[in-house]
Amino acid sequence: MTTTMVRATVSKRFNIDPSHPDLKIFVKSVVDSFFESTQVEEKESKQLTKKRLITLQQYNGTTLVSIREYFTRDGRELPTSKGISLPIDQWEALKNAITAIERDIEKLEY
Repeated sequence: MTTTMVRATVSKRFNIDPSHPDLKIFVKSVVDSFFESTQVEEKESKQLTKKRLITLQQYNGTTLVSIREYFTRDGRELPTSKGISLPIDQWEALKNAITAIERDIEKLEY
């Protein structure tokens, strides 16, 4: 869920314009508060690129391997909706498929 998606939902559900000057600050504070309250506990982080990280997280008692793009706001690194989070069993399945994927990539390169 992104801020844009929250604003669109608010607009539809309550038939209001969340970008109206009188509501903009209020809507932003509610959205920011929501995102802060739903943050997952991040255990470990590996950087793939400047904006793409692999993290190991706990969410609702489930351990997830998350490959996600991040952006910086107010000096904090925050996740975007662009990415994937895999429970450990799906991560293991992906790891087991790596050899076959590498073989297929080599075939494509020749």
